[in-house]
Order: sequence, then structure tokens, then C-alpha cells
Amino acid sequence: MQPDSDAPVGTARSCPHCAADVAPPGRFCTDCGRPLAAPEECGVADDERGSAGEDRGTAGEDRGSAGQDRGSAGGAAAPPAEEPADTRQPTDPHAPLPPASGRGASLRCNSCGTVNPRTRALCRACGLDLDPEDRTAVPARPPLVRPRRPRRARARRRWSVTVAAVLAIPVLVGAVLSAAELGPFAPTDDAPLPPVTFPEDRYPRSGAPLALSDVATLTAASADGQRTFSPEALVDGDPTTAWHSDPADLPAGAAETIDVFLQRPAWITAIALSNGDHHDLDAYRRAGRIARAELRFDGGVRVRAQLEDPGRQRQLLTLEEPVLSTALRLELTEVIDGTELPGVAISSIEVRGHPAEDRDVQLAEERAERRPATGAVVVPAPTDLPALRLPRPAQGS
Repeated sequence: MQPDSDAPVGTARSCPHCAADVAPPGRFCTDCGRPLAAPEECGVADDERGSAGEDRGTAGEDRGSAGQDRGSAGGAAAPPAEEPADTRQPTDPHAPLPPASGRGASLRCNSCGTVNPRTRALCRACGLDLDPEDRTAVPARPPLVRPRRPRRARARRRWSVTVAAVLAIPVLVGAVLSAAELGPFAPTDDAPLPPVTFPEDRYPRSGAPLALSDVATLTAASADGQRTFSPEALVDGDPTTAWHSDPADLPAGAAETIDVFLQRPAWITAIALSNGDHHDLDAYRRAGRIARAELRFDGGVRVRAQLEDPGRQRQLLTLEEPVLSTALRLELTEVIDGTELPGVAISSIEVRGHPAEDRDVQLAEERAERRPATGAVVVPAPTDLPALRLPRPAQGS
């Protein structure tokens, strides 16, 4: 029996399951698809099958010789033997034949990359089906369907979102007002502005009396005979005249104040004061005098002052640092009582300093606009007000 011309001589292997010849380096049978055994495992079987084949070949030759002898003895030719029937499945006559060579004659395995003849159904190296259309299709995953939330859960969610939005509105408004310093977040009147440094190189060392535009007090006593005690007596330049306060007209809880306005902004350095009524010695003793006062300037600057009682002499209150301002307020915090009159008296007041130059005038006006020295007098609200009883409405019949 001659070996197949397509398979290399001496290298062909047989399937241990169906005895089909498999060309190397195939590891799977092309007929049954089962894996082949390792060469060392099937070496003995191949030798046995080879010996059996040689025996079958020798027996065949003997049977052929015997047949020829019988033919010669009979004198007639024996009828030809019938060929065995083809048990292979019929192929489609209309199917195109694969090319024997050239482009398309081989097929590469998608798993291991081995090149296989086009006629093979399984890869000779890994056994994978070379026709992807014959593979078992994996069913597609069904689409994920989220369960619908019940109506009660959706309503609860909408309600929580509404509540959160309502609570967020005040927070947002408060943040805007705080950033803009408006409403309750606006700076209070008592908060001072940043201090301004006095430029010594642009002003003389000693100050001079400043021109005043107006003076005002919270109260003033009524005239006593020919003497009047109006606020104008403070700046009229006459030491025999004096202003007297009237504690009876003072609001409850408020302190007496004296407001002095300058004709133009200035750097104030000192205040000259004639404390008490300097008309005569008897008037000086009868009226009260200032013991402590608080000086207020523009920008929220405050200076506490303590006065002496030396008699009918002028006192000079010198500031440690000049203050830029357009006005001055004296708030009386403590007084020395007189022998007869309940209020206090001041004969004259004088403000000394340096008139501001052009570059300082605008700064002084801005500070006066934001924190004026002569602002409104704050009076604490009374706590002993009687309770009001509203009449009860008549009941209808």
C-alpha cells in the first residue's frame, strides 16, 4: 500500500479513536475532533499498527498469487471485484470549490493563529472551529429595567427638594447681605474707621485757633433776669457769658452733649475750655462744672478727658496725636455739682489745630459721611413703661 502523497512520509499520525490519518503538527483529529495523544504515548501503538500493516500486505500478496493461479487453472478471467460503496455524505453540487492554491487556499485560526488548509473544519493546532458561523451563539443580555418608584416615594422626594430650596433662600440672602455689608450685617456706628496718620512734614508744629461755623447743645437753661444761657455764649469770645444746661429737659438715660462744627476740615490738636460760669466767683460756685468728658471726632475716634477744678482759669486739653475731623462733640460723663443750680456751665470753648489741605479735605469729608462725630444721640429705651390694656370688643348676640 502506497502512502498518501499529501502527507509527509514517516511523519503522519493516526487518530486513536477513528484511525484517521492526521498530518503534523495537528493535535486534534479532523474527522472526529477529538484530541490526539502525545507522540511518546502512542509510539508503541504506531509500531504495532505498522507491523500489522506489513503482515496484511504480505497476506494480500499471497492471496493475489493464489488468485492468479486459480485463474490460469480455470482458463477464464475472473470478474473484476466491486468497489466499496462511498459512505461519505454527498456534497452540494452548486457549492463553490475552495481554491487549491493561492489567495484563499488557507485559513488562519482566530484563537492560536495557526494556518490551516481551507478544507479543514477544525484547527489542527488547537481544535477550534474555523467557521465562526457554526459556533454556538451566546444569547444577548436582557436590558436592565429599573423598577419604578412608587408615587409616595416620588412625592416625598419632591417635598424634600422644596423644603431644601426654601431653607437655602435665607442662607443665600444672608450671604449676599453679609458680603455687601447691608441690613443687619452693616457696620455699626460705633465701629471706628482705620486711623489716619498726621503728616508732620506738611503742617507747622504748633496749631492755631480754628474758625467755627456753629455750636449746639442738647439742652439750655432759661434766662435768669438779664442773663441768658444759650449755646452761642460758648463761642462769643466774652468770658463773662456762659452756657448752662437744664437737666429737667434731658431725655432719660441720655448724657448732655456739646457739638462744635468747623468751617472747614482740620487736624485738631487741642481744645481750650473755660470750665464753669466765669461771670463772678459767686456764679462759679453756684453752677456745676465738668469732671470727665468724652471727645468724639469723625471716623469713630474717641478720646477720654479728665478736667480739673482750678477756679476761674482756662484749661487746655492737648491730644496725643492730631485728629482729622470736621466737627467735635463733648459728651459729659461726670460733673461736679454746684451749690445751687442743678446743671453745669461753660463760659467758652476753643478748638485749635491746622486747617486741612486739599488732599486731606476729601478724606475728612468721606470719614465724616461714614462716621460723623455729631451723630444722633442714642437714648436707651425705658423699661418701666406701663402695659396698655386694649378694650375688649363687644360680643355679638
